[in-house]
Amino acid sequence: MREPRRARTRPLSAVRARARAVGRGAPDPPADRGRPRARSAGRARRARHRRPGRDRGHRTGRPAAVGLGVVRRRTVVSGGPRPLSDPAHLSGILARSMTTAPRVLICDDAPGFRLLTRTVLADAGFDVVGAAAHWDEAISMATEFQPDAIVLDLWLPTFDRDQVARVHAAAPNALLAVVSSLASDEASRMVEGIDGIGPVISKRDPPDAIVSALRDRLMLPGAP
Repeated sequence: MREPRRARTRPLSAVRARARAVGRGAPDPPADRGRPRARSAGRARRARHRRPGRDRGHRTGRPAAVGLGVVRRRTVVSGGPRPLSDPAHLSGILARSMTTAPRVLICDDAPGFRLLTRTVLADAGFDVVGAAAHWDEAISMATEFQPDAIVLDLWLPTFDRDQVARVHAAAPNALLAVVSSLASDEASRMVEGIDGIGPVISKRDPPDAIVSALRDRLMLPGAP
């Protein structure tokens, strides 16, 4: 008759050593030192029954690559940003980088009008290079920046025909657009005979009148 199998017991010295360690706050040992082997064996069993290609693609990143391809195709179809490899897209970027916005100098002694004009011109695509508040500053900035156009108030703060001529002489290639709080026909009579005078615009007109006048005289896209 076979004897019953005896349960494995720890030596008494080991039990006492463990009791002393627990009393000092030592962490409990692993319940079973053979568990890592059991987990490895479990992975091996699952690997034998795994369907081909079920997880390998996820581990190698192939589904992520397919997903990016789908997103890339959707972007092109929906009209979103095109890849930089698109020749048409590259030519558009180069064309925009080579296009220079017209440079404009604003000369007016009223801070509110300077701010309004700067905002309107910047929104319309112009490059406002400076804003002068009196005649000496207008002449100095015109000499320094050599803008494409000058929006010039006739009173800085007083009207002076000689100063208007000096502003034009400081930047002879600039379009001189005169603005005044008077009606445009009355302001035109005041500057009659001064060289370089371009469009005369009344401040009573909408702010877009300055944009339209500059576009028309500079022959820019969007001119009427």
